Amino acid sequence: MLADPKVCVGAAGVPVANPPEPSKEQNGTRKAQVVKILGEGAFGEVKLVVDPRNPMCCVALKCIDLRKFQNNSEALNQFKKEAYLQRLLSTKECDNMIRYIGMRVETEGGLNELQIYLEYADGGELFDQIEPDVGMPPVKAQWYFRQLLNGLRHIHSMGVVHRDIKPENLLLTGQDVLKISDFGMATVFRHSDRERMLNATCGTLPYASPQVIKGYYKAEPVDIWSSGVVLVAMLAGELPWDSASNFDTCDVNGQREHKGNITKDNGAPMDEC
Repeated sequence: MLADPKVCVGAAGVPVANPPEPSKEQNGTRKAQVVKILGEGAFGEVKLVVDPRNPMCCVALKCIDLRKFQNNSEALNQFKKEAYLQRLLSTKECDNMIRYIGMRVETEGGLNELQIYLEYADGGELFDQIEPDVGMPPVKAQWYFRQLLNGLRHIHSMGVVHRDIKPENLLLTGQDVLKISDFGMATVFRHSDRERMLNATCGTLPYASPQVIKGYYKAEPVDIWSSGVVLVAMLAGELPWDSASNFDTCDVNGQREHKGNITKDNGAPMDEC
């Protein structure tokens, strides 16, 4: 069963009650229907699933094949941590977060799959709104940037840092509401009013700050830095530096001589935290 069956977002981003049950139809229980693959990665894939009895009830289903990590307890703990942080940050106080719906482990049919149910943002990625070498109108960029900062304010207030802010991880609804997603590299930096310094080199080049590259940094500023790079991309349609592969030569002030195109090839992730 889903942990919270009360939240489901339809095709227009409208909350709908009773999301689809992920298991097979038995004794009148509904079966979730896979519509399409939204994305694929090294750990699994994200699917769009709907309730066949209520096609307006759509959720994003993140599937992680646990069989690949049977002997990797660190990776398994990281997946659980991601789900926990997503649930922690899903509150009604902030609308700029992809909402957590529930989690389960599917073992039917030979599977051993961690399934995380999330709000579906039907407007796609912010990345797709950025025209190469052009960007977007400043008013539109300001609208998205204000929402991004609002989401980060909420995340940081909960003692969490995202560490992988980039256009591909910023999703949109049909009403142009920006939603921060993908907390696979997030971590807790403050607990009981005590903050800690971080040292894991992670995130995505070239959105990571020089301090992250150096491997010793305060938490909140690294998300702000990444947000600034996103803002440049939105306004200019290009990145502040020439390529991700040359970013390791960046000095402590992040100065680069050339600008580069914004492409998903430039968004290759670094080693995970």
